[in-house]
Amino acid sequence: MHRSYPVLLLAASTCLAIIVSVSAYASDEAGKACGADYQKFCAGVKPGEGRIGRCLMQHRQDLSNACQSYLTKVTQTLVHEFVAACQHDVVQYCRKVKPGEGRVLNCLKDQHDSLSSTCQQLLHKL
Repeated sequence: MHRSYPVLLLAASTCLAIIVSVSAYASDEAGKACGADYQKFCAGVKPGEGRIGRCLMQHRQDLSNACQSYLTKVTQTLVHEFVAACQHDVVQYCRKVKPGEGRVLNCLKDQHDSLSSTCQQLLHKL
């Protein structure tokens, strides 16, 4: 098995937690791509704590092609940034954490003061 494969697996499973932690409507691009889908599926969802992102992800199969493409692009970018910034920290501090439901991300946040500065900076974006 490739040495970085476990970290990529953790990153992919952590990605949803990262996406839902980021405001999906912070940019014009996101609003253009997903605004109608937000209105259709998630307008009644209280913003904050990733609720809108989770809502969109729960409706992913029903979203417009533009929104699906945008979410895929954001996911790929965030996974790349996550691996680049936090690969060493995940292996060092969180390798025994079961991926999914934001557990790896929460582990990193719990270890914040011990993390590399690049990983800390990424976590501050979330």
